[in-house]
Amino acid sequence: MFHVEQSALFFAAAALVAAADVTPQSPAPARSEYTLQLPLATMNDEAQRSMQAGMLDLLLGWEESARLHFNRAVAADDMCSLAYVGQLMTEPDPARRAESLAALTERINSLPSTPVETFYLATFLKLLTNDKMGAAEDFCRRAEQYRRDTLSACWGALLLHCVDVGYELDGRVRPLQERALKLAEQLYAEYPDDALVCFVRAYAEESAPQISEQALAAAKRAAELLPGHPIPSHLLGHLLYRSGKPAESVPHFMNAARCATRKDIPEWESSALMAARLYVSTAMWSAGMDGKALATRRALTAMPLDRDHLHEPAVILQRWEARTLPLRVLIKRPVPAREGVITAAAKAAEVSPALPGNDPVLLVRDCLRAALYARLRADRKHTEYALKSLKLAEEALLKFQRTREDVLAQGAHYITPWVRAMEACEIALATARAEVYTASADVWLENARNSVRPVTLMLPPVIPERMEKVSKER
Repeated sequence: MFHVEQSALFFAAAALVAAADVTPQSPAPARSEYTLQLPLATMNDEAQRSMQAGMLDLLLGWEESARLHFNRAVAADDMCSLAYVGQLMTEPDPARRAESLAALTERINSLPSTPVETFYLATFLKLLTNDKMGAAEDFCRRAEQYRRDTLSACWGALLLHCVDVGYELDGRVRPLQERALKLAEQLYAEYPDDALVCFVRAYAEESAPQISEQALAAAKRAAELLPGHPIPSHLLGHLLYRSGKPAESVPHFMNAARCATRKDIPEWESSALMAARLYVSTAMWSAGMDGKALATRRALTAMPLDRDHLHEPAVILQRWEARTLPLRVLIKRPVPAREGVITAAAKAAEVSPALPGNDPVLLVRDCLRAALYARLRADRKHTEYALKSLKLAEEALLKFQRTREDVLAQGAHYITPWVRAMEACEIALATARAEVYTASADVWLENARNSVRPVTLMLPPVIPERMEKVSKER
């Protein structure tokens, strides 16, 4: 999200700011399950409803659904200016995004807007030019000036969190994260029954080393207030999982998957659905539900790959996350996996027929597979073969590192999968080295721990672990 870099947007934003009313009025908070203080210029009822729904989905992070609502708003009223910006913010396809940009910049100064709408237009355009910090400060200033504008305050807290996500490896909170958390706590204390405020309060701890009881309570309340929305349920499951309660998290991820399954959003387009399914499988394995977890992994890897939409977020998750998950769950098994199990897990990462060009996912597969073989052969005291496997894993990781620029050049959506894949390979290698070089095992295991990065975007951990007392590994 928010990765368009077009100079035209800067001129459009400047024009909007210059035309903005300096004394916008903030209405009293609505008495509904969430508050969206966003008066619009459009008088079309369908456009109004679509914009309210789209803004809700956008803040919660369900971009596929938000995109549909913004498209419907434009269809209902092609003078609905903020809907065009919404289309830009949620469109992953470069060609369609360029079309939306052209439509917006051509008409931006002729489209009507309320003072509040004008503020959002200018601030969202900052997001579209990658100025997250500038947008965050704008939202925070507005929230400070209009104390009952909870929507602006929620946007400010979320963006501060996104600019400097989370915590250092030693647990220290980062400055902007600390500021985001403080703002979220203040909001929650004043509006404990506002669904968006509850969501933001919980989301502020998505990558915290320790999840607070207040964050869990806020996530539970957000899920109660928005029962048909997948993202609050997913967040509650995520926080429960990170609190060491994978069995309790499973029903919430399953509910998120149900809510994200819609006829008007194809499976290949729904990253919310794919993320929920990934977490269902991971949480089941962590809770010791081996049979169910295996069935969910097989269902994920059996899904056909939509080759016409390789750059869609959901398809990227399918390639990088779902198809390498069988290998990644083997890294932390209490005993080394057998050859047949490793081979089957590696097979899941393949696409037949193969994708054109150098597929970086297969390099990740090669690294993880060789690291698992190194561990197995070290366990069997076949030191020479273990060293050969370790060398193959190191060579695969080196090749993968060399593909970095090519991967990142394909789009911003590739950044997170690439970083997570690197983490998986580094942990797998460190774990294998600990088995091969037993005299320095403590050093390598410490390296593995230091390779763990804060979980972002509410994705499951790169290398899942057992969290509850379970029966003997099947």
